[in-house]
Parts: sequence; C-alpha cells; structure tokens
Amino acid sequence: MRIIKKTIIYLVLFLLTIQFPFAATPQEDAANALVTMGLLTGYPGGDLGLDRTITRAEFATLMVRMLPEQEGSNTPLTDISKHWAKENIEKAYTAGLISGYPDKSFQPDAPITYGEIMTVLVRSLSYGDTVDPNLPWPNNYVQKAIDLNIHGGVKIPMRSNATRGDMAVFLSQSLVTQFNH
Repeated sequence: MRIIKKTIIYLVLFLLTIQFPFAATPQEDAANALVTMGLLTGYPGGDLGLDRTITRAEFATLMVRMLPEQEGSNTPLTDISKHWAKENIEKAYTAGLISGYPDKSFQPDAPITYGEIMTVLVRSLSYGDTVDPNLPWPNNYVQKAIDLNIHGGVKIPMRSNATRGDMAVFLSQSLVTQFNH
C-alpha cells in the first residue's frame, strides 16, 4: 500500500512538472486572442516575437486594425513617405491617436515605449481629456490606464521600450474597457 501511495504521489508530481512548461503566459494568451481577431500578425515562420520590442509603426498599424474604418490624410510627419506603414500612420494620426515629435518626425521604426502605448490606448478609449493635468506626461496617461485596468497587472516602466507580449496584454485589456462617452 505504501508503495502505491508513493508511486501515485511521484506520478502526480511528475505530471505537474510537465504541465507548467506548457502553460501559456498572459502575454501568449492575449497575443493568441489578438491573432484570432485578425489584429496581430506574426513574422515569417509564424513567430509572434512576444519578447521583441514593438515599433511605433507596428503599433500604429494595430491601432488602425482595431478601430472602425478610418480615413487618412496627409500629415506633417516628414519621415513616413516611403514607409510600409505610411497609410496606417496617417490614419492613426488623423484619428488623433498618435502624434509626431517636435521636429515633425514620427520615427516609425523606433521602438515604442510603455508610456506611449498607454497614451494611445487611453486616447483610443476617449479618456484623453480625463487624465490628471497635475501629473507630467506620460505619468498622467499611465495612471489613467492603471485606473482603467488596461495594464492587466503588468508593471509599466514608462520610458522603457515595450515588448510585443506586454503590448498584447494592454491591447486585449483595452478591448474590454468601456469607452468614455
């Protein structure tokens, strides 16, 4: 009887150790949901690159896919004319979701920061005018995103470059957040 109990205990422990390596992370769950909705695509070969940083152009493209059909127009942004995401950047700019830098550049291939992502998501939900004016940017938008639970429990290093996996969590959380009317 004792041998059977030990065997069962070892078998259960063994099965538990096998199960955890295959458990999906919140980033994988969110990314897979976004893929199913047609919002997120991977790289050639099917890799979603969840540990990689996401560029400003990639994020603008995701936002345009998420929103109702948007019209784009010419923007004052000087560095997107030959970029693959030009049309999506123009649509996101026209919708008021993104802006460029004071020198009128957008830097589409630069990584986007956590603070910039939170700013765009808060704006996309029409909460941009409700951020705390006493806090500096991006703290005011990040605080509003936390208040709305867009962060999904992910720690937000505001000025650090965001990963595609964390962005997937934020974007999926924003999809279940009520719009501000």
